[in-house]
Amino acid sequence: MSEQTDKKRKKPHNTGFYTALVLSIAAVGAAAYYAWGNTGGQENLLSSSAAQGARSVAEAVDQTQSNVPQSEPQNTSQSSSEEPDASASSAASSEADEPQLSAPTAFFRPVEGEVAQPFSGNELVKNETMNDWRTHNGTDYTAALSAPVKAVAEGVVLSVTNDPMWGVVVEVDHGGGYVGYYTGLNETVLVQPKDHIAVSTVIGTVGEPAPMELSAGSHFHFELKKDGAYIDPQSVMVQPAE
Repeated sequence: MSEQTDKKRKKPHNTGFYTALVLSIAAVGAAAYYAWGNTGGQENLLSSSAAQGARSVAEAVDQTQSNVPQSEPQNTSQSSSEEPDASASSAASSEADEPQLSAPTAFFRPVEGEVAQPFSGNELVKNETMNDWRTHNGTDYTAALSAPVKAVAEGVVLSVTNDPMWGVVVEVDHGGGYVGYYTGLNETVLVQPKDHIAVSTVIGTVGEPAPMELSAGSHFHFELKKDGAYIDPQSVMVQPAE
């Protein structure tokens, strides 16, 4: 009897214990949930505040950068173009060194002899050496072997060549479109290309008759062009070269 009474008394005590335990657990869970909710909200609030602050800083940086004056790019092409062109300077210097020829005011005979055969222009004449008819594009002057041959005017030597039909030939630019051809010279000429020569400068001496006019005997053959066309040398000659 006493044992049953003790059991009944103990049963309410155990039930209250478990109930208190459950309530405690529930309270702890509610507190944890409440704390988690507050923490999460605080974190969200901090995150939102941080994001807003970052945007404000970014906007401030952008505004500051937009107010910075942009520097103009340097024009390197202008500075490089102002540098002197070495090749152009060299060319200009070379042109300055070359004599500037003007048209001769007078021409003088290249040798002291008389005219042996005149310039024929468009008229065909008999070439005894070649045994054919052709134009005579220059003037033949009587001249002894080794007689001096002089420049008919001031000029610049363009070339010295050995032609198979005309022998040693010196080509001279006399300015104003005039170019003279001194043919049949001895091989020992006294000028060379690019030489600037004065009127009456001895160019060389009369050589053996050129193969083209071998039958004409000792003489000197001179040709003159104006702007690329043959002209009569005698039409511009005034007297023998001095």
